[in-house]
Amino acid sequence: MDLCSNGTFISKELAKKIKDRLSEISISLDTTNPSQYFYLRGINALDKVYASIENLVELGMEVHLTFVITDSNISEIFKVAEKAAELKVHSISYIALIESIVRTKIL
Repeated sequence: MDLCSNGTFISKELAKKIKDRLSEISISLDTTNPSQYFYLRGINALDKVYASIENLVELGMEVHLTFVITDSNISEIFKVAEKAAELKVHSISYIALIESIVRTKIL
């Protein structure tokens, strides 16, 4: 079983509980830039996401990242890949978002 999370509030204690129940987790990470993270997510929590990933990896969990590609973060693809290697995550999934369709549906 896999859990998908934004990774903003996974303390060491919560990471242990997750590890007891799951073998892997997916965390959204669309940028390494704090201002861009705020723009995309509406919260200043990039450091919390990194800490959550570190907590999970420390326990030996398979951590997968999901990166939604948009016009505003496409330049971050390689930076996130480098950060993923630094954090020792298991994999990254890149998902293309077709923003023109999203805008049309929302507006």
